[in-house]
Amino acid sequence: MLKDFYSMPLHGVACGALGSKKSLPYNLSLNFDSIIEGTLGDKIWSLVDKGERYRTELNLFRSATSCSLQVNCEGHGVFKFTGNQLTIDWQKLGTGSAHYFQTVGLAVWLELNQVLCIHGNALEYKGQTIGLVAPSGTGKSTLSAKLCESGFSWMTDDMMALHPENNGEQFRVYPSWPIARMWPDSVESELKVSHESLEKVHDGFSKRVVNLQGQISTSNSGQVLKTIYILNRVTDAKTSCEVKTVTGSRALILLLQNSILGDAYTALGIEINRIATLSKLLDNISVKEITYCNGSHNLNIVRKYILEDLAR
Repeated sequence: MLKDFYSMPLHGVACGALGSKKSLPYNLSLNFDSIIEGTLGDKIWSLVDKGERYRTELNLFRSATSCSLQVNCEGHGVFKFTGNQLTIDWQKLGTGSAHYFQTVGLAVWLELNQVLCIHGNALEYKGQTIGLVAPSGTGKSTLSAKLCESGFSWMTDDMMALHPENNGEQFRVYPSWPIARMWPDSVESELKVSHESLEKVHDGFSKRVVNLQGQISTSNSGQVLKTIYILNRVTDAKTSCEVKTVTGSRALILLLQNSILGDAYTALGIEINRIATLSKLLDNISVKEITYCNGSHNLNIVRKYILEDLAR
């Protein structure tokens, strides 16, 4: 996937050999080279997250001139940002750097440039852009695939980069790379193909890489976000789908909980400005929490609600 660094923009950022793209807000030059660990500066933040299917270790370093993210997961390496220059030092064995760059790697740089990076998918429908926000394993990608059957276009997978415009009165979303990561059962049920025919995200993870060519928005100008739907999957609920508009501190907490870099913002020195930007977002964008039970048939009900909500 190294070719992806150069072949297309990502979340509103022109990378590598793409050069200047006037329709995109940012340009980031890339360099693949060795990085001496002692030059990273002071460690300011660490995250170790373990689950049944994964182990993630991230470390942030800060020096007078750079900010670096060290990744120790199925892939191992460092993203070092110095201004608009990114140096990548990555081990050959394991998952490649592109997998991490499209989310946590680029999120560091975007957040430092006051772009909110939220754990979610973005989709476009008849000129309206929505976000599906939730932790991994709660049905974002499966629901996204169902919505695409109903005329939606996939914009981003796993991360939404929200670019503030007009002093935070609106937020623009730009497409990610045309790939998604889906669990094998979702591949089989929604895409109607054998999951064995698709590449694994990495060896220790059963998620598959799905090519979205022809299904993802290719607009370099991006789309203005209208609504965020917070997905809350439960094992037991009074109804198969319950929808509530979320406002105030609860909405803010939900978005903070679903931020790509977790609690790294205090260490980066951007927490106060970030909360102010999130507050402006909540003043201008509707946030709705959808609580639903396990089961693909309940995702069909969620899809029906979203279609009806956008038609109002």
